[in-house]
Amino acid sequence: MVIKITKYIFLSLVLFIIGCTAGGPAFSSVENPDTDKSLIYLYRPFNIVGCGMAPYVYIDEVKHDSLKNNGYLVYAVEPGMRIIETNCSLSDPLTLYLDVVAGNEYYIRWWIETNTNWGSVIHKYKLGLIPKEYAINEIKQTKNSQQKN
Repeated sequence: MVIKITKYIFLSLVLFIIGCTAGGPAFSSVENPDTDKSLIYLYRPFNIVGCGMAPYVYIDEVKHDSLKNNGYLVYAVEPGMRIIETNCSLSDPLTLYLDVVAGNEYYIRWWIETNTNWGSVIHKYKLGLIPKEYAINEIKQTKNSQQKN
């Protein structure tokens, strides 16, 4: 009886984790931005911590898609100062101000940093601009998190 319950709990947990990760196509290559726009890639490497939450992405206060675990999103934006924000129920909004130049690509990573302090586990949500050389290796492991219309 205990084994059946354990199997049920394990299967439920696996299905929950699978359902909370990005399910779109895998990242394949970087797109070339139009000369009058820039591309912003937001990505989130897989992490078992916080796998059930998906922060919404806002660009200049306009709500876009949610960024699922092991997912990425890409947006073409006009040049100028852009306000990138992520917001989810478990943390305060995270904001990044980005001076966008036409024809460039920007890689923004959302992640959860885990620290321990005297036996307590502390999770801190982070949003940061990542150099392309580093980001490209991480984003290759993600899938599209875009909502289907």
